[in-house]
Amino acid sequence: MTDPLKNYKTAMDKHVFTESRFTNAERQQVFTKRIAKKRKSPKQLVWLPVLASAIVVLLILIVGPFTSPEESAQPVAPPPPVVPPVEEVEEVVEPTTEEIIQQFEAPYNEIGMILYNYKLPVQGQVGGDSGTYENGYQFDTVTGFFRSRSYASGGTPLPPTEGQFIGMFMATIDTIVMDRDANTTYYGSTESLESSGVKMRQHQISEYILPQLNQLRNYEQSDEALTSWLDETIARYQAVVNSATIEEYNENFEVSNARMDRMVEVILIARELE
Repeated sequence: MTDPLKNYKTAMDKHVFTESRFTNAERQQVFTKRIAKKRKSPKQLVWLPVLASAIVVLLILIVGPFTSPEESAQPVAPPPPVVPPVEEVEEVVEPTTEEIIQQFEAPYNEIGMILYNYKLPVQGQVGGDSGTYENGYQFDTVTGFFRSRSYASGGTPLPPTEGQFIGMFMATIDTIVMDRDANTTYYGSTESLESSGVKMRQHQISEYILPQLNQLRNYEQSDEALTSWLDETIARYQAVVNSATIEEYNENFEVSNARMDRMVEVILIARELE
């Protein structure tokens, strides 16, 4: 069998490009056309915009978290300051001493004003406003209370003047109550009139309290409210001593002490000592 390709190369050499040859100008022209064709091909440039977009997205993802709120957010005007509402505070007006005294029950409202307006008498003082008087009495110049009195040995003290009486009254009532409260000694039962506790109380009233109150009552003074108060208080204490039953004793004892306590309260408020 004969090979059809046996003489193929010889035939090609005889007929292909036997006369034609590429010149330099022809080669340059073919090369130029190939370059122009590659520049016009869209498939060669399609990756450029895709790459650019990917770079932009990547930059946003990287830079975004590090961007401060001031750089990324639009400026916002601060809200107006919140002004708290002004609370109306009701002014508390403290009552005056006179207003307080006027609210007392009778007769303490009247007595309270007498004590509130009391001033030590000027007449008879020794050495100006010393509180010491020619009759031997000495008073506290701030409180108006009686402090002491002097008299000749073996003699009898002079009575206070009418102007000195209120200072004597205040000091005497206050001293009686302080001494009573300071004595905490237990003298025994007070269940009956024969009890030792009752007997001791009656003795103290007879020997200590009543003599001082009666002495005040005998001093010269013109305030009927004080005179009436002294008369009733003395009568109550006398009833404690003369009680016929333990019930009568208890009632008069409680009333007597309550009257003294109340008077001390009035004295301290009227003289502005509390």
